[in-house]
Amino acid sequence: MTASMTDDVDLCIQASVDTCNSEIQRRKDDIDRLRLHAAVYGYDVAASVPYDGDCFFHAVAHFIEGSNSTKMR
Repeated sequence: MTASMTDDVDLCIQASVDTCNSEIQRRKDDIDRLRLHAAVYGYDVAASVPYDGDCFFHAVAHFIEGSNSTKMR
């Protein structure tokens, strides 16, 4: 691999990392904006919801018990 090819690969990797970082920041900004809008109406946004396909269950559990508890199952 030549130095020029190595530089191209490095630039490509850096561009990919930059894209990922900007996407992560955009998502954080979206969640912050959602929290602000939800708070206006007296709602909150759960800190973390497991990615297990039961988001509705977790929303109801959070509403009833104040957490993502599995006690209701």
